Amino acid sequence: MTYAQSSTTCTATETNSSGSLSEAIPHLKYSGIQSLSRAEVIVTEKIDGTNAVVYVHEDGRVLAGSRNRWITLDNENLGFARYVEDHTEEFREMGPGYHYGEFIGCGIQRRYNNIPKEFVSFEHWRADLRFRTVPILYTGLWSQTAMTVILQELKSGGSVLVPGFMNPEGIVVQFQGNKARHIAFKMFCVEV
Repeated sequence: MTYAQSSTTCTATETNSSGSLSEAIPHLKYSGIQSLSRAEVIVTEKIDGTNAVVYVHEDGRVLAGSRNRWITLDNENLGFARYVEDHTEEFREMGPGYHYGEFIGCGIQRRYNNIPKEFVSFEHWRADLRFRTVPILYTGLWSQTAMTVILQELKSGGSVLVPGFMNPEGIVVQFQGNKARHIAFKMFCVEV
């Protein structure tokens, strides 16, 4: 079993006067895990596609991005810019700000039984989205036993996001509470 921890820093971004993108895409910053005992966690399925971000400006403009660059129809990332253009109204409904997720489907990473490409939001706490969100597999106190059971169920039962897909990647464990809000790590179904 492998543990991985995200550790990227936030940077601001905006378009310049010509409308081109001028700065890096911000990512959430995660700090080190100090204590696992008595920690409240939310566990979601780890989705294996390509990292995606959508920025909705206050004025309604919608921008598409990948993990580390803004994309357009002229410099695509597996069709995500086209997807965002085709679903602009749904993204606007999410409200102003950055919206992170995973772009999955036919031709992307695990392919998920070649389902049509779609954006899966990381905003699992929102019920008002017109996009699917990462499935919540567990909420409660941290327990290595619970994590092991969740991984075993995922391996034997397959993806919760895409029923019938028998090669899920793993889980993401997010710690809750004010101090732990941005602490997360991944656990994989297979040895990596």
